[in-house]
Amino acid sequence: DLKSVDHGDLAVLRLFNDNEIVDYTKKHEYYDIISDAIRYHNKYDVPSNLSDKSKLFCNLVRDADKLDIFYLFGINQFFVKEDDLEISEKIKNDFFSNKLLNRKDVNNASDNLLLMLGMVFDLNFDYSFKYLYDMKLIDKIFVNIKNKDKYRVYFDYVNKYILDKINNN
Repeated sequence: DLKSVDHGDLAVLRLFNDNEIVDYTKKHEYYDIISDAIRYHNKYDVPSNLSDKSKLFCNLVRDADKLDIFYLFGINQFFVKEDDLEISEKIKNDFFSNKLLNRKDVNNASDNLLLMLGMVFDLNFDYSFKYLYDMKLIDKIFVNIKNKDKYRVYFDYVNKYILDKINNN
């Protein structure tokens, strides 16, 4: 969970400190890339000092993780949490600036819903946008929320963002 352990860091510890990595590959030349991709898949951003190959694989795993989250929210109405509280101004401003939202700025379930929806601003590959569009995942998440009037503008904005990314690539 978010309070007790960072699962990216824990996975790296298990794989490398306990030497479980050899169950998957014995090719040591890939270990740094694998470690980076796992460690940074759930972080706010990827460090700029990584090799180009590590950055590529970090972004690949990050996109896959986000697509998995979108999929889970789209197919399971119980994953979507919302409340009647106002969306924070910082969250609104960052969202409409196409910025990845920071968990530190989240004050309530309304903010958290936008945090999840705003993950689209951190996608890296054309395929990711096409997958969201083809699977209609944003629309499926919208179906699962109760207060559609409150969130419609955000969902419309994200759908337009996705279409723009698809049409401009």
